[in-house]
Amino acid sequence: MIPKFINDAAAEGCREGGRNDRAFWLAAQCRDARLSKSTAETLIGTFASRCSPALGEIEAKAALNSAYRSAPREPPISRQVRGDADEIICWNGTIGPRSTVGEYEPDYVAEVPVASGDPVADLKTWLAALYRPEDKLNYVVASFKDEDGKYKPRGMGVTRTREDIEADLARYAKKGHTGETLLRNVLGDWTPEAGVWARINPMDGNGSTNANVVRLDHVLVEGDEQDIGKQIAVIRSLHLPCSSVVHSGGKSVHAVVQIDAGTDKAIYKERVDILFKKLESAGFIADPKCRNSSRLSRLPGPLRGGNPQYLISSTCGAESWDAWQAEQQEGEFQASVKSPKDLVTKPEDDNLVGERFLCRQGSWLLVAQSGVGKSVMAIQAAASFSVGRSFFGLQVARPLRNLMIQAENNAGDMHESFSGIVDGLKFGRHERESLEANFRTVHCSRYTGGEFARFVAHLCRIHKPDIVWIDPLLSYIGGEISKMQDTSRFLQNQLQPVLEDANIGLVVVHHTGKPPKSDDPKYKGADLAYLGIGSSVLTNWARATSTLLRVDGQDNRFSFEHAKRSDRAGCPRVTAIMHAAKPGICWLPASGTVEESAAEVAKRYRKSKYDGIGLETMRPVSGVWDDDSRTACDTARYIARIMDSFGMDSSVKSAAKLLSSRRLTDYINYDKTTKTWQGNLYAPDFF
Repeated sequence: MIPKFINDAAAEGCREGGRNDRAFWLAAQCRDARLSKSTAETLIGTFASRCSPALGEIEAKAALNSAYRSAPREPPISRQVRGDADEIICWNGTIGPRSTVGEYEPDYVAEVPVASGDPVADLKTWLAALYRPEDKLNYVVASFKDEDGKYKPRGMGVTRTREDIEADLARYAKKGHTGETLLRNVLGDWTPEAGVWARINPMDGNGSTNANVVRLDHVLVEGDEQDIGKQIAVIRSLHLPCSSVVHSGGKSVHAVVQIDAGTDKAIYKERVDILFKKLESAGFIADPKCRNSSRLSRLPGPLRGGNPQYLISSTCGAESWDAWQAEQQEGEFQASVKSPKDLVTKPEDDNLVGERFLCRQGSWLLVAQSGVGKSVMAIQAAASFSVGRSFFGLQVARPLRNLMIQAENNAGDMHESFSGIVDGLKFGRHERESLEANFRTVHCSRYTGGEFARFVAHLCRIHKPDIVWIDPLLSYIGGEISKMQDTSRFLQNQLQPVLEDANIGLVVVHHTGKPPKSDDPKYKGADLAYLGIGSSVLTNWARATSTLLRVDGQDNRFSFEHAKRSDRAGCPRVTAIMHAAKPGICWLPASGTVEESAAEVAKRYRKSKYDGIGLETMRPVSGVWDDDSRTACDTARYIARIMDSFGMDSSVKSAAKLLSSRRLTDYINYDKTTKTWQGNLYAPDFF
């Protein structure tokens, strides 16, 4: 069942300025409520369509994938969990520190439900949940006291069908018997301090060993190393497919988990192994004797030492073993499956830099020697792409949002580098406005490995960049760069999913290794792709690679060379560059190379009558035409009003013509998903 607050949130949508965050919040609530991903996708789709303006499909899917990549959260210790609770946990709820005992151990202790007070009803419910009417149930009332003073079952017990026991319960109830008196008449007398046991699988009536089990329906999960509240928390958090959960009347609960193995002992063993490994990962150490299919469990209803053995829950968790496995795999495995029809259908344009040199969900590895200025190069490239400029021949189609995460430069270093670049490249007023809207930098030295990948995902949700820069790789990998398993885990299994979920391009800045000690031939051509220090996995993972190296024998001449994917760069493979003369800080084409002239720059940014009237920051406005003549729409009317306010002679029809002819694309862009026009610099969520 879908909690009401989730349905309400999906139907409500969200206004601009908080749609992405709200989408992720809703996806996380679906995950925590243990809704299937397909159900959550439907809810997120409803939410996206109700947003104003509508949230794009790509952004909605990114929020969904990001939320479902994490395991469901559980309510905090202080929360009172009711059976009719509508909400699993509020987003801002307090969650205690995670225990190190098990990777998936819940970080809360569940409230232990009290006994119902109706032991006969507990027994009836338990029987119906575990057995068919004709099934033979074996239970034990006889007991003995061992040398430790504990009561244990004695003998083979009694074997009866479920319908026979139910008939006796009804017969003695008609005679006016209730409670424990009724149960003793039906089951037989037991030692008050010992209680009653029962086997959880149907038996053949000829014995009480594993060989006498008729059908391998269940396995018992029981262990008393944790307190009962924690045991219940684990059972709930793992969403185990339980037929019943019984309070033993002592220090443990007995969960009867569906295995559904029929008569196949090999399947039974395989599934029990899977289950017990999952329990161990959650910090629940089950008694290994519980693996036996004829294992005795506590029968709900009878008193044990004055404490009731009672039913905490009948059927709960996943519907079946197969359903539970599907849930586990849905959260564990994610992949994009495409058919031939999908492959021949041209996808949306994913190009970011060059001629698909760097694409969305792709990566670019920039390798440079220590001390040459690779951080300045990264900042300069990001700044150039933010204003729509090329970077030594690498073109971008429009200004892109760039987010740089770096660890080596303090505030003073960043100020000097950034100011030097802006001044050295002579950014104009409009470019500086674009830079302010599209460039952000984050200093981070706290996170590595998987935690860093989650941090990147967090930043992407907030700032929604087109390109993320990581400078340098060694500060964040959290492992041995030379070890294949460490490098592969970080790049392919931790960072790559973030690229795909956020639909971004990634640039990784990296160091070369130590200079060779001999006169061996140096890297050349495509071999330069492998120049970075560490495992070859690094270069094999990156879709594109470039190197920045000193030219031998020259103090201020460097080679900027594209190795892998150079045919997609859209510019010469090798460009000679140099440092700007001091005190300047930026990279320039080296003497003797062709540089874009100031006149060419001015031509690209020549004054237009549409400059400065506010089109660049226009909020999203509907671009749906009023009719087939395409002479009017909300955007055309909006633009006509703006132009009129600046004393420009304009009509709705003439504004519509500007839209149709795409003459305003330097200022506004069209979103096919939402069918709206908005300013190129409109980015309220980027701040």
